[in-house]
Amino acid sequence: MAVTAEVIEIYLNELRSEAAQRGLNPDTLVLGCTHYPLLRTLFEQAVRPGAKVIDSAESAAQAAVQLFNGRVSYPASALQELPPNAEVRCFATDSVEKFERLGSRFLGRPTGKVELVDLGG
Repeated sequence: MAVTAEVIEIYLNELRSEAAQRGLNPDTLVLGCTHYPLLRTLFEQAVRPGAKVIDSAESAAQAAVQLFNGRVSYPASALQELPPNAEVRCFATDSVEKFERLGSRFLGRPTGKVELVDLGG
């Protein structure tokens, strides 16, 4: 992991330098790629003390749960209760059966028919 930690440090130093040139003092790092959460501990060790590291997938999942359970608090335009018969449409790039099974448990309501999406990769 030493090489990985060094690479993270190099990239973060570039970002810190650019931020300093712009007079910015970032206090949050958002992990935007799917594999970054696997390296979260290394990112947390590399950011300055007190800085937050946010897993975008975790945050998106929490927002989806709130939306599907009708407890959306942000943005203000989305402050609507979802009717019990609201249509839920889910898409997956992998096993739809697995998504239907786990998604229903995670969301606390049926996912309905999950559609397979090919991203062309």
